[in-house]
Amino acid sequence: MSRYKMKADDLNPFENLANGIILQAVKDYKESLKDIKKIVKEQEETLKRKPTQAELNIIYKDFKDDLNRKIRIKEEVERFFDSEWYKQLTSVDSEYLISKLKEEVEYDDTILRR
Repeated sequence: MSRYKMKADDLNPFENLANGIILQAVKDYKESLKDIKKIVKEQEETLKRKPTQAELNIIYKDFKDDLNRKIRIKEEVERFFDSEWYKQLTSVDSEYLISKLKEEVEYDDTILRR
């Protein structure tokens, strides 16, 4: 038998790699959801303190930049979960996974509509 032929035992590293890719995406997704919640909450608390207009201008820019960065990460991971590549790596339904992750971090999509 050629040393280049794959045996059934050789598939395990590929499964481990696929699992690692999925787990990293899950970690990134949960982190982005938590960060979005935190940024929105901090913004709401800041507004309650009634800052000056100058302070608001600085706070708004930082808030907007941070929030947009986290939303981009969230959307990138959602596109991955919806991709053919994801479907090749796992049989876990992506919509189910996304809903469970949102539930786990108590994330509600309406948070961005406030």
